[in-house]
Amino acid sequence: MHIDLLFDLDGTLCDPRTGIVRSFNHALRALGRPELPGEELEQFIGPPLEQAFETLLPGSDETVIAQAVAAFRKRYVATGWRENMVYGGVHEVLQGLRSKGYTMAVCTAKRTDIASMILEHFQLSPYFAGVFGADLAATKSRLVARLLENNLCSDYTWMIGDRCYDILAATDNGLRSVGVLWGYGSAEELEQCLPSLFARLPHDLKNIHFS
Repeated sequence: MHIDLLFDLDGTLCDPRTGIVRSFNHALRALGRPELPGEELEQFIGPPLEQAFETLLPGSDETVIAQAVAAFRKRYVATGWRENMVYGGVHEVLQGLRSKGYTMAVCTAKRTDIASMILEHFQLSPYFAGVFGADLAATKSRLVARLLENNLCSDYTWMIGDRCYDILAATDNGLRSVGVLWGYGSAEELEQCLPSLFARLPHDLKNIHFS
């Protein structure tokens, strides 16, 4: 298998806001901390959970961070993942890209099993030849490196995502990238990471010649 297009999940294929915000607040309540408005928590959609809680719980040790992550995951695995919403046009775009012969996979900061459940539940899994999650590598950049090491990707592979972490994962490994502007990374954030191209709407991806 050779992957042509690597897609991020949260903020690129699906809008996870409801489930993630509720799961963050569930974790904060479990630790006796006050809930936060959704607007304050949106910035943590995409980065690894440990990194998010280090910011949300400054000065906390590894044990507290681990407790927060566990509380988040308990709610998210039980309920939160079902609260996703597929962005409008995504199914059509993926179908079009597949019809052009592109082999696609998902590269996400979520665990592989959870990402696979989401893709299956929202009928996205038929479009993808593989799902690669955070349990396979410590960072998204390292995850892409592993895919290259195993000859699943090449210099011709593109990374498509909404956050700087996605773009840097491509850049760090010599790949090209598309920064999408319908997710949770601002235009300013993405511009700083210098993606190869931008896409304002999912349908814009149909007009890109990935080669």
